[in-house]
Amino acid sequence: IHAVCAAIQSIHVCRRDLEKDTSFGLGRIVLPSVIIHGTYDFLLLTISKSWQRSHKENYFYQGDDGSWTVTVMSFFASVAVLTMASLYYIIRSRAQYVRLQARVIGLQQDDFSLLA
Repeated sequence: IHAVCAAIQSIHVCRRDLEKDTSFGLGRIVLPSVIIHGTYDFLLLTISKSWQRSHKENYFYQGDDGSWTVTVMSFFASVAVLTMASLYYIIRSRAQYVRLQARVIGLQQDDFSLLA
């Protein structure tokens, strides 16, 4: 999850710095990653009931207590959040690639117009 969140932040930093889009401040750069990571943590903590610190039985293995179900649910929640985050990254990355390609083509055309 950390790698995907870092990749998403890098797209927004590049948009701010390379594309000179001043509407992308620190909040817009970090917010998508915070939401994704927060959702990931919330799901895993809710599924595993780790937030119930007052119950000592959560810390010690008590036989077949349904831990297999928790493991499977945690796995599928992780896969779902990572898939959604990866799709978000791919969509944003491709859009940025198109914008940067258009910018490069525009710069190359300006160079040829100077020769004429």
